[in-house]
Amino acid sequence: MHYLIDGHNLIPKLPDIDLSDPDDEIHLVLKLRQWTAVSPKRVVTVYFDGGLPGGHNVNLSNAQVKVIFVTAGKTADSLLIARINRVTNPPEFVVVTSDQAIINAADKRQMKHMRSEKFAMRLSADRAERTQPHP
Repeated sequence: MHYLIDGHNLIPKLPDIDLSDPDDEIHLVLKLRQWTAVSPKRVVTVYFDGGLPGGHNVNLSNAQVKVIFVTAGKTADSLLIARINRVTNPPEFVVVTSDQAIINAADKRQMKHMRSEKFAMRLSADRAERTQPHP
Protein backbone atom coordinates (compact mmCIF):
# COMPACT_ATOMS: atom_id res chain seq x y z
CA MET A 1 0.00 0.00 0.00
CA HIS A 2 1.30 3.45 -0.90
CA TYR A 3 0.58 6.18 1.68
CA LEU A 4 0.44 9.84 0.61
CA ILE A 5 0.99 11.82 3.82
CA ASP A 6 0.35 15.47 4.64
CA GLY A 7 3.42 15.83 6.89
CA HIS A 8 2.67 19.07 8.71
CA ASN A 9 -0.90 17.91 9.26
CA LEU A 10 0.34 14.68 10.89
CA ILE A 11 3.11 16.13 13.11
CA PRO A 12 0.82 17.90 15.65
CA LYS A 13 -1.10 14.64 16.16
CA LEU A 14 2.04 12.83 17.35
CA PRO A 15 2.82 13.06 21.07
CA ASP A 16 6.60 13.25 20.71
CA ILE A 17 7.02 15.72 17.81
CA ASP A 18 6.22 19.43 17.86
CA LEU A 19 5.82 21.77 14.88
CA SER A 20 7.93 24.37 16.72
CA ASP A 21 10.93 22.00 16.64
CA PRO A 22 13.19 23.00 13.72
CA ASP A 23 13.85 19.28 13.12
CA ASP A 24 10.20 18.18 13.22
CA GLU A 25 10.25 16.95 9.61
CA ILE A 26 13.35 14.83 10.24
CA HIS A 27 11.75 13.27 13.34
CA LEU A 28 8.65 12.35 11.33
CA VAL A 29 10.72 10.93 8.47
CA LEU A 30 12.66 8.74 10.92
CA LYS A 31 9.37 7.45 12.40
CA LEU A 32 8.06 6.70 8.90
CA ARG A 33 11.27 4.86 8.02
CA GLN A 34 10.87 2.65 11.10
CA TRP A 35 7.21 2.04 10.26
CA THR A 36 7.91 1.10 6.63
CA ALA A 37 10.84 -1.13 7.61
CA VAL A 38 8.33 -3.61 9.09
CA SER A 39 6.95 -4.48 5.64
CA PRO A 40 8.22 -3.94 2.10
CA LYS A 41 4.57 -3.37 1.12
CA ARG A 42 4.53 -0.09 3.09
CA VAL A 43 5.59 2.78 0.85
CA VAL A 44 5.23 6.44 1.82
CA THR A 45 5.43 9.78 0.06
CA VAL A 46 5.35 12.59 2.62
CA TYR A 47 4.78 16.22 1.66
CA PHE A 48 5.97 19.21 3.71
CA ASP A 49 5.29 22.92 3.18
CA GLY A 50 8.10 25.43 3.04
CA GLY A 51 11.18 23.40 2.41
CA LEU A 52 14.15 24.94 0.69
CA PRO A 53 15.17 24.19 -1.94
CA GLY A 54 11.86 22.39 -2.62
CA GLY A 55 11.29 19.16 -4.46
CA HIS A 56 12.30 15.57 -3.74
CA ASN A 57 14.81 15.47 -0.87
CA VAL A 58 17.23 12.65 -1.69
CA ASN A 59 19.08 12.99 1.63
CA LEU A 60 16.00 12.17 3.72
CA SER A 61 14.39 9.73 1.28
CA ASN A 62 15.08 6.02 0.98
CA ALA A 63 13.59 3.17 -1.04
CA GLN A 64 10.31 3.18 0.92
CA VAL A 65 9.98 6.79 2.09
CA LYS A 66 10.02 9.62 -0.43
CA VAL A 67 10.25 13.11 1.10
CA ILE A 68 8.94 16.11 -0.86
CA PHE A 69 9.39 19.70 0.27
CA VAL A 70 7.03 22.11 -1.48
CA THR A 71 8.64 25.09 -3.18
CA ALA A 72 7.78 28.65 -2.17
CA GLY A 73 4.46 29.87 -3.52
CA LYS A 74 2.85 26.41 -3.42
CA THR A 75 1.33 24.32 -0.65
CA ALA A 76 1.59 20.69 0.35
CA ASP A 77 -2.21 20.55 0.00
CA SER A 78 -2.09 21.60 -3.67
CA LEU A 79 0.70 19.12 -4.45
CA LEU A 80 -1.13 16.30 -2.66
CA ILE A 81 -4.36 17.03 -4.54
CA ALA A 82 -2.45 17.13 -7.85
CA ARG A 83 -0.83 13.77 -7.02
CA ILE A 84 -4.21 12.26 -6.06
CA ASN A 85 -5.58 13.36 -9.42
CA ARG A 86 -2.64 11.77 -11.29
CA VAL A 87 -2.76 8.37 -9.58
CA THR A 88 -3.61 5.64 -12.09
CA ASN A 89 -4.41 2.94 -9.51
CA PRO A 90 -6.39 4.58 -6.65
CA PRO A 91 -7.14 1.31 -4.75
CA GLU A 92 -3.41 0.93 -4.04
CA PHE A 93 -3.17 4.29 -2.22
CA VAL A 94 -4.16 5.68 1.17
CA VAL A 95 -4.16 9.43 1.79
CA VAL A 96 -3.24 10.50 5.34
CA THR A 97 -4.58 13.93 6.31
CA SER A 98 -7.28 15.64 8.31
CA ASP A 99 -7.62 18.41 5.72
CA GLN A 100 -11.11 18.26 4.24
CA ALA A 101 -10.13 19.55 0.76
CA ILE A 102 -7.60 16.72 0.40
CA ILE A 103 -10.10 14.16 1.74
CA ASN A 104 -12.66 15.41 -0.82
CA ALA A 105 -10.12 14.96 -3.63
CA ALA A 106 -9.42 11.39 -2.45
CA ASP A 107 -13.16 10.65 -2.25
CA LYS A 108 -13.65 11.84 -5.84
CA ARG A 109 -11.04 9.32 -6.97
CA GLN A 110 -12.50 6.60 -4.69
CA MET A 111 -9.17 6.51 -2.88
CA LYS A 112 -8.94 5.37 0.73
CA HIS A 113 -8.05 7.96 3.33
CA MET A 114 -7.18 7.98 7.00
CA ARG A 115 -7.32 10.93 9.34
CA SER A 116 -3.96 12.03 10.72
CA GLU A 117 -5.12 11.32 14.28
CA LYS A 118 -5.82 7.68 13.44
CA PHE A 119 -2.56 7.23 11.55
CA ALA A 120 -0.66 8.79 14.49
CA MET A 121 -2.22 6.19 16.79
CA ARG A 122 -1.20 3.44 14.36
CA LEU A 123 2.40 4.72 14.26
CA SER A 124 2.54 4.86 18.07
CA ALA A 125 0.96 1.40 18.46
CA ASP A 126 3.38 -0.19 15.99
CA ARG A 127 6.32 1.42 17.75
CA ALA A 128 5.14 0.26 21.20
CA GLU A 129 4.70 -3.27 19.86
CA ARG A 130 8.28 -3.34 18.52
CA THR A 131 9.84 -2.00 21.73
CA GLN A 132 8.11 -4.35 24.18
CA PRO A 133 10.31 -7.22 25.38
CA HIS A 134 9.27 -10.67 24.24
CA PRO A 135 9.10 -13.41 26.90
